Amino acid sequence: SAYLGDDDLRNLMAIVPERSLILLEDIDCIFHEREAKDSEKVTFSGLLNAIDGVAAGEGHVLFMTTNHPEKIDPALI
Repeated sequence: SAYLGDDDLRNLMAIVPERSLILLEDIDCIFHEREAKDSEKVTFSGLLNAIDGVAAGEGHVLFMTTNHPEKIDPALI
């Protein structure tokens, strides 16, 4: 598949080595009111679980960029 799904994202985040930097660019473009845009397979819930859920890795720094901070869902702040 050309698109990343919730399981793919969770698996990738779980194998990030400690002391790594993770960058998610233009986070405001992925979702509109917690619904995935276009044919994206990562859900809002899946993203939250991957970055801060029970199985989320620790020991790394996550950066999220946006050109429109007003569009960021409060759950991501």
